[in-house]
Formats: sequence, C-alpha cells, structure tokens
Amino acid sequence: DIYGFCFYQQKEDGKSYVFINGKNGRLQQFELIGTEEGKIDVQKVREVLFDSQVEGMVVDDLYESLYVGEEGEGIWKLSAAANGGRDKRLISMSGEENKAISYDIEGLAIYKKGKGGYLLASSQGNFSYAVFDRIGENKYFGSFVIKDSDRLDGVEETDGIEASPV
Repeated sequence: DIYGFCFYQQKEDGKSYVFINGKNGRLQQFELIGTEEGKIDVQKVREVLFDSQVEGMVVDDLYESLYVGEEGEGIWKLSAAANGGRDKRLISMSGEENKAISYDIEGLAIYKKGKGGYLLASSQGNFSYAVFDRIGENKYFGSFVIKDSDRLDGVEETDGIEASPV
C-alpha cells in the first residue's frame, strides 16, 4: 500500500523524480519521463528499505536532501539524488530521546527562508509540531502546539502538513 509520496527535480540535469513509500517500509524513487504521446512514463532508479512503516516525506530541492518519517524511529535524512545510494542518517532529537515528540511522526514540510529555514514535523501522538534547522545537522529548535481558542481552531490528528513563508 502506498502511504506517502513527494516530488523532486534534480539540479544537476533538471530530471524530475517521484518518491513513493509503503506501509512495509519500502521507499522507491522513480524518474518521470515524458513520452512522445504527451504522457508520463516512470522508471525505477532506486529503492531504500526501512525497518518499519514510513509515512511523511519531503525533499529540500536546494540541498538535495530527502527527509522520511519512520513511525517507530524518527526522521531520516538521505540524498535525494538518483545516484544517492542507500545511506541514511537519523536526525538527532527526532526519535524517542525527544520527550516533546510522541509517536508517531506524520507530516513533514520545508519552510524556506532564503537559504535557511526549517524542517517541520507533525507529531500525531501529542498533536504537536517539531521544528528543526533546515541545513547542516538539522538542529532541533523546539516544539509547539496549536490549541483551541476564541479566535483559532485547534489542530489534532494531522497526517500531512505544508508550510509557506508567504
């Protein structure tokens, strides 16, 4: 079963890709290829396996990084490049060591602010949002909750998120 997907355009050659993941922990990367009939064909270029269910994903095109939320582990960072291999790194403070995050990690989004910005992750277990640095080692900055008020509707049970600096 497909559980998450995201798109990516490689800077080096302008080729377009889609990442698809499943409940079985399998992540696949496909190149999108235009046909003469004006349709889109796909060709699998890479597969990466995770130990448990993966969900939200997002690509930072500028830094060519793919972020993948694994339900029982945290947020993984790996190269988005088609030839990026299978190496992955668990982002510090995105797993069980962070008491502000309660499983499971669902949606991921990049909030762009010039060459900087943030990686945002929704934590469905406690209806919170974790904020990480977009660049480098993805330092954890903290978490926040959007609660009900007279002027604002609270947010609970998020599956996916998106962020915009506009």
